[in-house]
Amino acid sequence: MLLANIPQPAGVLSMTAERCAYLSLVAMANRLNESWIARLPTVPAVYLYTYFPLLGDLFFSLVGSRMINAMREQKLNAKRK
Repeated sequence: MLLANIPQPAGVLSMTAERCAYLSLVAMANRLNESWIARLPTVPAVYLYTYFPLLGDLFFSLVGSRMINAMREQKLNAKRK
């Protein structure tokens, strides 16, 4: 898998230091006041919970446990490979 000209092994869930540095430099070059570097669905979920706590509570009560279990399964499957 190739992300922003930085190769990333298939099945790896963590972000490499090179990828993180690249994204940070892109944010700085574009003079962004704020940038969140994470994999989906982490950023939208944290944003929702931070800026709309009532909606965040509702969202996490409805799909939170399923989302956490799915992310946990992805990590377990990646470790098995």
